[in-house]
Amino acid sequence: MYGVRFEGVTTLTKALERNVQRIPNNDFLGTRVGDAYEWITWRDAVDRAKHLSLGIKELDLAKPI
Repeated sequence: MYGVRFEGVTTLTKALERNVQRIPNNDFLGTRVGDAYEWITWRDAVDRAKHLSLGIKELDLAKPI
């Protein structure tokens, strides 16, 4: 398998949570605006994902697995 393995990190969710704990304020995802990029942090990205999932659940747009 490629890459480095970390103790207890077995899913993408756990990998994201690990980085939020370690480097919450580091740049993670960027959007190009003209010639520059606007970045959001690890914490911001995970917060947005959680809010999106809660909205999808509240609107009953996804079926439980």
